Amino acid sequence: MNKPKSGPKPGRNDPCPCGSGRKFKACCQQAPARSADAAGIPMLMESAFGHYRQGRLAEAAHLYQRVLALNPRNLDALFMLGSLLDQGGNQADAAQCYRRVLSLKPHHELAHAQLGMILLNGGQAPTALSHFVEALAMGDSENARLGFAQSMRQMVFTQDSPVLRRLAARAIAEAWTSPRDLVDPALSLVMLDENIKGCIDRAAQSWPHRLSRQALFGATGLAAVARDRLLRSLLENSPVQSVAMERFLTQARHALLLHATEEDDAGHGDEDVLEFCCALARQCFLNEYVFDTTPGETAALDALRDRVSARLSSSASFPAPWLALLAAYRPLGALACADRIASLDCGKALARLIDQQVREPRLERQLRTQIPALTAIGAGVSSQVQAQYEENPYPRWVKAPAILHPLPIDAFLREVAPTRYRPLGRNAGPDVLIAGCGTGYQSVYSAKLYAGSRLLAVDISLSSLAYARRKTDEMGLDNIDYAQADITRMGTLGRSFDLIESIGVLHHLEDPEAGWRNLASLLRPGGIMLIGLYSELARQDIIAARRHIAEHGYAPTPDDIRRCRQDFMSMTTADWAAELFRRSDFFVMSECRDLLFHVQEHRYTLPRLKETLARLGLSFLGFQLSPGVLNRYGRQFPDDPDKANLDNWHRFETDNPATFRGMYLFWVQKQDPS
Repeated sequence: MNKPKSGPKPGRNDPCPCGSGRKFKACCQQAPARSADAAGIPMLMESAFGHYRQGRLAEAAHLYQRVLALNPRNLDALFMLGSLLDQGGNQADAAQCYRRVLSLKPHHELAHAQLGMILLNGGQAPTALSHFVEALAMGDSENARLGFAQSMRQMVFTQDSPVLRRLAARAIAEAWTSPRDLVDPALSLVMLDENIKGCIDRAAQSWPHRLSRQALFGATGLAAVARDRLLRSLLENSPVQSVAMERFLTQARHALLLHATEEDDAGHGDEDVLEFCCALARQCFLNEYVFDTTPGETAALDALRDRVSARLSSSASFPAPWLALLAAYRPLGALACADRIASLDCGKALARLIDQQVREPRLERQLRTQIPALTAIGAGVSSQVQAQYEENPYPRWVKAPAILHPLPIDAFLREVAPTRYRPLGRNAGPDVLIAGCGTGYQSVYSAKLYAGSRLLAVDISLSSLAYARRKTDEMGLDNIDYAQADITRMGTLGRSFDLIESIGVLHHLEDPEAGWRNLASLLRPGGIMLIGLYSELARQDIIAARRHIAEHGYAPTPDDIRRCRQDFMSMTTADWAAELFRRSDFFVMSECRDLLFHVQEHRYTLPRLKETLARLGLSFLGFQLSPGVLNRYGRQFPDDPDKANLDNWHRFETDNPATFRGMYLFWVQKQDPS
């Protein structure tokens, strides 16, 4: 949905798209030559680009072909013809043009980036990635960064590369796409370091027995782990969803804590070790301290906390890793000495950690008092759901990806459902309601995606809303209003919207259809909705896990969630348990609670969904799915070019029950009586 532009549209003083580095007026749009022999090509080029700028693509392509007939090695004409063919849907011939450009000029940045995108869309991610790497070696364009990240998402790396590690670390730290989408490929790259892999293997083989620092890291392992920028970037920016990595990090935290309590100068002066300890602490804060803890660690932690507090009180110095190790087990903001910690003058790594765990939570506590309430919160299920998300704001996130090319809502929906969607026809930006915005990731993304949009984002939890408000202010967005509201009571809000998004919310209501009807009543005629609902077929592992939880009496408390997770990870014969480990939600405390311990969960089938849409007067537009899944459906049901027949989709899901593993995510449009 966030595609790089397929072709440049430079003005006379803009850089020429051929990559020469000259202004366009002095390159491809050269003034006609006086000599009759030399005048032909420049005049054709100028005329071709004039047609291009006025949208007459066929005429422009014809003129570029005439140029190439006169000079087959004309880079400018080759590149522009490739761009026109690409825009016209002829990717095969466009790719040939870009390859010819690269055969003549191997370091043509734009040709690498454009060819990479064609290959990526054609399912050739590894080859595409190599072209984006080449493009990034010559420049740092947003399109190349986005293409690299989209290619990386599909990779499992089998060969190590310093260049790939550097770019992958940047892609995560700078959010070229959602950092969480890059965790698995980044882990495959991290594991190619033999020292790090050895540490991870030793941690897994000894589990649940805890190893000493020497036994876990060996002679060189700690240095290799500590200096790995890709691993640190991962730990700082996204929860890491891997059983093997979780066990290693749990062991590393334990080994470093015990070493710190035994050695007064442990890690003192080693900047890499300090940065790794800080990254580990930030990871633990992000996953809400979901890692297992032994009684021995608790005792060592209490002793270290007392030593740090005493030295802070006396203004005495102490090794910087001590503070990071405390933060890896408890939020620094919860310590009695938090004020003194906040006033410390320290290096960049510790300062970022103190921001995360002391200053930002304090700001959120201030912001929650400023958030207005639009409705009261209902009793029963509504109040129980509110209590859950006040304790566990959901989800925790660090960075949202940039949106390179915001789209008017009609242009965006034409990409989703080109034949079924009836345009809203609004000249101004759309009014959008995010119903159940949680901690704001969805509202931030949508506010940047829909050009000129104005958003009202509501949630039942003030803790979640305060997190959302802080992140929105941090990103400088001013088109989102946040408010507390109960969806079941919003029918009398007195406002209407062009677009309502409610993802992962309705299935937690006592009566999902009644809540959905309330939201639909707030839609303007012809308005659209993006809805996310759980699939019965895709959640069989969750159903089995919830049954096991009920039978064994686990409670939705942090200690019991930790204990439950460890019990599940020790199961070697239950297929449903293995499926759980493929779900990223399993690796974060609040998300695991939402996944397995939620107070209310409804699940849908596609026949039930079809009946519900009919009762609500909503027309189905299509699912939001990966191109690969949509292509497989299209091959199985060629008579449904819109890919919107729910009966066919039910057959498809029955044959492929993991299709909607996350949830059914789909677009609908309100039927207009006129």
